[in-house]
Amino acid sequence: MRRAGRRSRRPQHVGGHHGKSHRAVIYNGVDTERFDKTRYRAERAAFGLPERAFLVCCVARLAPQKRFDVLVDALAELKQRGVHIHCVIAGQDRLGGWLQNTLVERGLEEMVTYLGPSKDVPRLIGVCDAMVLTSDNEGCPNSVLEAMGSGVPVLVTASGAEEFVIDGETGYVVPTGDWMAVADRLAGMAQNREDCERLGRNARDWVLEHASIDSMLIRYFELFAELSRAT
Repeated sequence: MRRAGRRSRRPQHVGGHHGKSHRAVIYNGVDTERFDKTRYRAERAAFGLPERAFLVCCVARLAPQKRFDVLVDALAELKQRGVHIHCVIAGQDRLGGWLQNTLVERGLEEMVTYLGPSKDVPRLIGVCDAMVLTSDNEGCPNSVLEAMGSGVPVLVTASGAEEFVIDGETGYVVPTGDWMAVADRLAGMAQNREDCERLGRNARDWVLEHASIDSMLIRYFELFAELSRAT
């Protein structure tokens, strides 16, 4: 079973040989049968999560580059605004308890659930209404592609995932470090679930075409055929 907080997979950049250039970007395939929110929507109780709140997940290891301080600041702002939102965080703690202590200090412990490393990422993502990732830099983050494949809309900072998170089409992108922009977008998503559904459908369609297991295999076959013709 895959664990939360695992390293990002970079898309495969395949080059040519014999002096000829053949370059292709091939994303590692998402299992879109396992990652499909329609299988899990009624299972929030399995995680002890609130049934009616707008539920946002962040699946990432707790490390400095992930900028959980930005997420915490955004959540504190949402609490002040009275936005009915709950955040569930899953990932290995490499911050020495900073998150848990900070949540208590900021009075956010009732608004955030920290699960530690998750043993069932497809189900966790599938019960959520959205995913957020506030990193300073990323390669090709697993959790974002998996959320998109699940049909769950994503909110990311402009840290590398914006290649496939197309702002306003397959998700939302905000500047890195901008906790107010994160708060504004999350508030808008919580208040417009129809738009979230639209983004989620578009995101899943994008993954099915570009980053599913089937599409990955097709692209490898096409690339190998092209390379064989060029030899």
